[in-house]
Amino acid sequence: MNFLTDTATIAAALRAGMSASEVRRRFQPNELALQVLSLCESLGSAPAENLERLAMVETNQAKALAELEVAASGPRASARLVTVLPLLVLIGAQLLGMRVLNSLNFATGASMLLGALLLYWGRSWSAQILERAKAPKEDPGAALDAFAAAMGAGLAQRVAIEEVEARFGAQESITELLATSADTGLAVAKLARAEADRQRLNWRVSSEKRIHEAGVRLMWPLGLAVLPAFVLIAVVPLAAAMLRGN
Repeated sequence: MNFLTDTATIAAALRAGMSASEVRRRFQPNELALQVLSLCESLGSAPAENLERLAMVETNQAKALAELEVAASGPRASARLVTVLPLLVLIGAQLLGMRVLNSLNFATGASMLLGALLLYWGRSWSAQILERAKAPKEDPGAALDAFAAAMGAGLAQRVAIEEVEARFGAQESITELLATSADTGLAVAKLARAEADRQRLNWRVSSEKRIHEAGVRLMWPLGLAVLPAFVLIAVVPLAAAMLRGN
């Protein structure tokens, strides 16, 4: 029987003596956990310790993503509201008996069509701003944690670098870490884990910055597209209906 579980449970099962193959059979490790298991098997490193590290990282990443999602909900809700506001005003005026839609002419129809085009443009523009503000889901410190695991397994630096690059591609930060370790005498595995944590912190700060900047950038489609669309869709037909009523 398979169980959908988290990385911390898998690490506990490994600590209890379960083999990696048994873990794969009984549980459903996620992609990163499978990478760690595969790496540890090929390197001869202890998988439980590395999976415990991964579980802690996943918990912190999940919290950060949740906080970023909450921070992004404000700009996203504002973008939705300002794009539907002209339609709400128009429908509200119609329901109140002003008969805005009952006697459209060429001028008001053209105004509403132009306003709809502006509204579509503003909505697309806002969606692009919010899309660019999304936080990337990739773990920026995964390669460095893998390198630390390789060094912890007692591999030579060259072999460890080759193993990591085979899975994650070239890593310039590892070369810098080796130079720092040679200069300071600090253990390169500890330096790699510290650098991985620093890169994750930078990821979080830059993601928060993008979200806050998106909230400011949303003012551009609001001012250049949505507000003119509001005038063309709601104000012009409403004024025309009031003039006809008089």
